[in-house]
Amino acid sequence: MYRYILCLLILIESIGHLHGQYGNVWVFGDSAGIDFNTSPPTSFRSSVSTNEGVASICDDQGRLLFYTDGTSIWDRYHQIMPNGQDLIKGRMLGQTQTSSTSQGALIIPIPGRLGKYYVFSLGCAECPADGQLYYSMVDMDLNDGKGDVVPETKAAFLTMHLTEYMTAVAGNQCNIWLIVASKIAPEIKAYNVTSNGVDKDPVISEKIAAPAGSQGRGCVDISPDRTKLAVADENLVLYNFDATSGKVSNPLELYRKSWLWGVAFSPDNSKLYASAFSLTYQFNLDLPDTNLIKASGTVITEQFGYYISRAPDGKMYISHVLQTALSVINKPNEVGIACDYQHNTFKLSSGRSMLGLPNAISTELNVNKMFYSSRWDTITCADFTELVAHRPDGAHYRWQDGSWGQKFKTDTSGTYWVSYNKDCEMYIDTFHLVFYKNKRMYSTTIANALCAADTVLLQAKELHASQYVWEDQLLGTEKIARKGGIYWVSYQIDALCAYYADTFDVRYPHRDPRLSFVSDSLYCTSEQVLFQNTSNSLFNVFHWRLGDGQETSVAHPQYQYHSAGQYEVVLTGSIDGKCMDSTRRQIFVDSIVPVSFTVDKRAICQGEAVRFFPRVDTHMIALRWQYATGESMVAEDKDPVQHAFVQPGLYPVVLTAINRACPETHFTDTIEVFPFPLVFLGQDSALCWKGHPILLKNSARQAGEKYHYLWNTDDTTQDILAVKEGTYWLQLTHDSSGCAATGSVNIAKDCYIDIPNTFSPNSDGHNDYFFPGQVLIAKAERFKMQVLNRWGQKVFATSTIEGKGWDGRFNGNEQPG
Repeated sequence: MYRYILCLLILIESIGHLHGQYGNVWVFGDSAGIDFNTSPPTSFRSSVSTNEGVASICDDQGRLLFYTDGTSIWDRYHQIMPNGQDLIKGRMLGQTQTSSTSQGALIIPIPGRLGKYYVFSLGCAECPADGQLYYSMVDMDLNDGKGDVVPETKAAFLTMHLTEYMTAVAGNQCNIWLIVASKIAPEIKAYNVTSNGVDKDPVISEKIAAPAGSQGRGCVDISPDRTKLAVADENLVLYNFDATSGKVSNPLELYRKSWLWGVAFSPDNSKLYASAFSLTYQFNLDLPDTNLIKASGTVITEQFGYYISRAPDGKMYISHVLQTALSVINKPNEVGIACDYQHNTFKLSSGRSMLGLPNAISTELNVNKMFYSSRWDTITCADFTELVAHRPDGAHYRWQDGSWGQKFKTDTSGTYWVSYNKDCEMYIDTFHLVFYKNKRMYSTTIANALCAADTVLLQAKELHASQYVWEDQLLGTEKIARKGGIYWVSYQIDALCAYYADTFDVRYPHRDPRLSFVSDSLYCTSEQVLFQNTSNSLFNVFHWRLGDGQETSVAHPQYQYHSAGQYEVVLTGSIDGKCMDSTRRQIFVDSIVPVSFTVDKRAICQGEAVRFFPRVDTHMIALRWQYATGESMVAEDKDPVQHAFVQPGLYPVVLTAINRACPETHFTDTIEVFPFPLVFLGQDSALCWKGHPILLKNSARQAGEKYHYLWNTDDTTQDILAVKEGTYWLQLTHDSSGCAATGSVNIAKDCYIDIPNTFSPNSDGHNDYFFPGQVLIAKAERFKMQVLNRWGQKVFATSTIEGKGWDGRFNGNEQPG
């Protein structure tokens, strides 16, 4: 009823060590956390609150999965897992048993079982349960991928009467060794953890007994190369470790001191660090014999320290109780104080440290190499099929829908996969399944023929038929299209139920896609030129020649030209190396050049004009002249300009060059305008016969300046006497500026009396009296007037200059006119 056609088997390389990035996020103490995925590491707030034991684990990308204090488990969102509480039995003084255990929590990935983890919970030495050890399994597929404890595995009892130190290390047989120590016997126990679970019968090795009074409250660490094990428990003891058998041997006691607590190997295995609360020591393990190693103990700090841990950034960190910072050993591979201990230098932005830091697997685990095999199965005319894993000798077969088993039955086309492990190798088989039960019509639009001259290879979708017939009766699975149009091929895979007709709609562009870019065409050397690439989006390879010898391949370059000139910018490009095109553009670049001007004269008299001669050596649009008199003008050429200054003063003249691209440039010079002298010779006057000459002089005041006087009489004195009638003028010239002004006055003869010939004595206040008024103007000294009628009779007489004159009456009677 069905058959398999096996057409592809692919082996893909290992995904790497399980440890990798698994320790990249720490949580510890009172709500503290550190993320080592950033550089430098950053701190954050967690939900844990414990004095000592704590552990966390990340995925292979360094992203936090979950963390635990041995009693509860929090997911990556800092929420307690639904089934993640009470992982250890009993409580002590209102606290969990693990909160007072130096290494009371540990997370181990289960070898060969992706997304599955054991969480080990160790009770404290002073607890009523006396060092009991429990473990639970976390499945990351539960709780919508946030993980949860598998209920039937929760708080499984393993052993008791243990010290407070616990660690784990990779074995050599797809296993992990869980390392603990007995408190009632000088024994180190190694429990073998495999994909099948935890072996309840440990490998036991002899241990040097701790000094009397020790309660097993210290720590244990295994070197990164898995060859050494160190215990700090009132004494510091170094052992050899065999990753194959789990045995420890050749103990070497390096030091004895009360309250020895933390212990950790350096990243390169060459140094051993141990803390005794008030002192932290370094021992050099590279020395050639044990005596030298013991003698190499060096105090690197006398600050109180507790837990010591290697970190993903290559440094080592030390905790201090109730502190908002950790101390850092920056160069832990260096000898002695060269290791660069810095006290409380890593600041916690949230939370605070207590005694402990995260307890982690000591080394990388080469346990989950993953091999992918891919198979394409074509099922012909079948109602259903049963998919079978490629290897029948594996374990933990799990299909894409979460079902378990080596086989999977389906009647639907699609992609299926099954994961399983074999000898610590993870396999994933992928099945691309198609049921041919009906006519299949495939239609494909090919619109990405990049160039008008391209050819397009058309190929049938399925390649398992015996005969393929194209629309032009050509045979074969392939055909080359050289122009647009509809193409089709028909074929049969099974005469009963699998007829195919593949249709291809080939569409060429009306024209080849083009390159283009935009930019301004005019710039200044002080500006950045942005070339905006507006080419067809299909282009993905670009090359710019910027015209001055510089080239670049970025899509949208930004460039600054440092010299003025004309540059041709050329953009060439292609689409995956084909369909080449190019475009070019001229760029004009101006430079900032000073502007100035000269003048025909810098000092003038008021009212005169100055000619300005601009000197401009740049590409300017216009020149703006500002004369400080409130007047300005804009000229579009470089011709000289002229401006007259009416008022005296010191005038700054500013010339501004309005350039094409560059900022405006300015030049300022001053013009001094001197005033004309003031000349006033008085009012016009008159000379009388035998009268006194008239003194002519400049009556306008001049302020402390020196002048030159020139009269039209050729006199150069400041004043002269006018003795005859005529016009007299004075030219006054300023000695410093040379500015000159002229004033004049008329002198006439005027010693006669003007007699009026009419008057109107009607008492209206105008011309009511007959009187020679010039007598008063001429300032006559003596005067006599008589009025006679036509008969010679005297009707009026007076000799008073200030008199009113004749009122037109005689003896009180009006006289005829």
